[in-house]
Amino acid sequence: MDWEITDWDSISHLEKVAKSTKNTVKPSKNTVWWGLFDQKDQAQGCLGLLILSGSKVRMKSHYVCSDYRNKGYGSEALKLAQDYAFFTLGAEEIEIITRHYYYWRVRGYELVKERNKNKFVMKITKEKYAK
Repeated sequence: MDWEITDWDSISHLEKVAKSTKNTVKPSKNTVWWGLFDQKDQAQGCLGLLILSGSKVRMKSHYVCSDYRNKGYGSEALKLAQDYAFFTLGAEEIEIITRHYYYWRVRGYELVKERNKNKFVMKITKEKYAK
């Protein structure tokens, strides 16, 4: 199983899979997509980086199918995307909109604002990530 930069069409079937587990995977323009591909070249996970500006990106649609969870694939994707955002794109900040506050907090993301009781806007800066 490997994470590869891909296009939306290669991972679009995950939109329905994610929705069935109350998760969100949605297409968007100006997005760099990764897919987690199995031996049959079928995507079993995805992650996107929406480019908001030259210095800011938003991580989105971080999803791994249930059969492949708790095997390190999500953490691997997170590192790939963060490294790509900061060191390839030259972003200074990664933002995420999430329901999973503590997951991101322990990974160095800081609260920007609470959108409602179940959604948070969080961010990490290049400076904090590089430490």
